Amino acid sequence: MDLHVHGRNMDISDRTREHIATKLEPINRHLPGISDATVELAHEATQSANDRIMAQVTLNVAGAVLRAQRRVANTKAAVNSVAKALDQQIKRYKSHAYRSERNRHGARAIDQSLEEISPGDAGPREDPSGGLETVSGLFPDGQIVRVKEFEMEPMSVE
Repeated sequence: MDLHVHGRNMDISDRTREHIATKLEPINRHLPGISDATVELAHEATQSANDRIMAQVTLNVAGAVLRAQRRVANTKAAVNSVAKALDQQIKRYKSHAYRSERNRHGARAIDQSLEEISPGDAGPREDPSGGLETVSGLFPDGQIVRVKEFEMEPMSVE
């Protein structure tokens, strides 16, 4: 992960850079696909002394951008707060990414299982309720897919 630290209206000391690196190291372990991290610290003249330091972190993760921004009274607290916010965003991002990946893998598994079903497994057979039942296959998660066909006579509106 490439870490870029910028200061706006303030100088960034080596201790602050080390603190930022130590706070962002666990984030890199949670999400190893981070290619670039940009940290911007700014001192802004506000009426509230509790909002003078603004910390903003932008992460580039495989084409997605994760960004967090916090305003706090001092630099260390700002970095800690923004790291915590990024950790929550990463959890949310991973759940969405892995859920969609699981859906893609699940669709491929279903397609493969349909191809692997032998001709003897599928076909019409007599259903106890009196119709023809066509069994399409058994999926890996135990779900059975079937189509029932019933012969019916046309009915009038009345």
